[in-house]
Amino acid sequence: MLITRDILNKALEDKMPLFHDGDYIDDDVLYDLFYAQPILKDLPNGKKALRTLIAKSDRNILCAELKERTKSLKKEFEFEKIYYRVKCKSCGKNFSIYITKSQIINRRFKISNHVNISVHHDRYYLFTPAFKELYSIKFGNSYNMYVCESCIDKFISDSMQKAVDFF
Repeated sequence: MLITRDILNKALEDKMPLFHDGDYIDDDVLYDLFYAQPILKDLPNGKKALRTLIAKSDRNILCAELKERTKSLKKEFEFEKIYYRVKCKSCGKNFSIYITKSQIINRRFKISNHVNISVHHDRYYLFTPAFKELYSIKFGNSYNMYVCESCIDKFISDSMQKAVDFF
């Protein structure tokens, strides 16, 4: 199911679990959960404090069903994925990245962490400063530059071939 802001607001109003394994969220919901500016909240002692747009207690309620399903599982992140669809800037295809219950509750999700190239010595051993520069020229270095894994793999393969041909 695609979760929109209207559905999110209704779930918050009713204090009902909303996120189910395999659901998708739209841009507005992603913004409300992770990127919305903090708001002032009156504390019980009369002071004011900043808090996220959606309080942690509400996030716990929204994820309640996922929490119950994963409570007894040792592999916490295996069965609790909510998806967000992004468009590859290289090939134009849509691809999905997932957000976990823990990331929703603790507000620890950044798109860039999930779509940037990971530098692993065994797989991408050509990630020298010059190779990273080529990547930046090809795909850009902007926060909003999302490239799917197959395009990254193709770029690495092509670059490795060019390096072999060069020598």
